[in-house]
Amino acid sequence: MGAIAKQAYEKPTTIQCQALPIVLSGRDIIGIAKTGSGKTAVFVLPMIVHIMDQPELDKGEGPIGVICAPTRELAHQIYIEAKKFAKPYGLCVAAVYGGEGYRAQAATSFVPASKNKENRNESKNHQGSESSRERPRERKRPSGWDR
Repeated sequence: MGAIAKQAYEKPTTIQCQALPIVLSGRDIIGIAKTGSGKTAVFVLPMIVHIMDQPELDKGEGPIGVICAPTRELAHQIYIEAKKFAKPYGLCVAAVYGGEGYRAQAATSFVPASKNKENRNESKNHQGSESSRERPRERKRPSGWDR
């Protein structure tokens, strides 16, 4: 994933080394680590792998993945980080929370389905793979993150 290199990750943190193999194998986990230790990447990266393995969404379908957070501030932080990792794949990331109007959130968060589909197709074509409806995508784990 070029998005990982773009975030200036040189090597995984302790929590990432311990949790990523478990999460990527499909098992549940509870991880506790200090702020700034890379916990968000532990659940966002496997979610992106899962999303890219799914057939493309048609208009009106979705979402494929949902992350719940206990506060608006944390939801916004997760949104910012998830956008960085999802952007190269043309995935739509949105933060939806109480205390603010739906229209204001939708205007800043959502990408029209047709545009989202075009971005995903561009990303897949750039990587030299066929459409996910034709055959499942191979999972590509971040290099250097395997145990």
